[in-house]
Amino acid sequence: MADEKKVNGAEVKSADKKVEKKPKSNKPPFATRVKNFVKDYRSEMKKVVWSPKKEVIKNTGIVLVLAVGVGVAVGVLDLGLSELIKLLGNIN
Repeated sequence: MADEKKVNGAEVKSADKKVEKKPKSNKPPFATRVKNFVKDYRSEMKKVVWSPKKEVIKNTGIVLVLAVGVGVAVGVLDLGLSELIKLLGNIN
């Protein structure tokens, strides 16, 4: 049912559904949030302990060698299995 209200002496019918206003958030302005983010980011980056250059180069080499090794292994396995499937297809 619609509710009846008096506005300026006239009756006004309102719908059952009421539109509620969202409460305003207490967030600071965008510029302040960005400034705080950058400040916190700098603070956290100062706490990071970086590896020495020689260790980084050594670990990069290990990763590259392993990646090439796995790639070769997968390639050989793929080639072998594809040849096996071709042989099984020619058995007829």
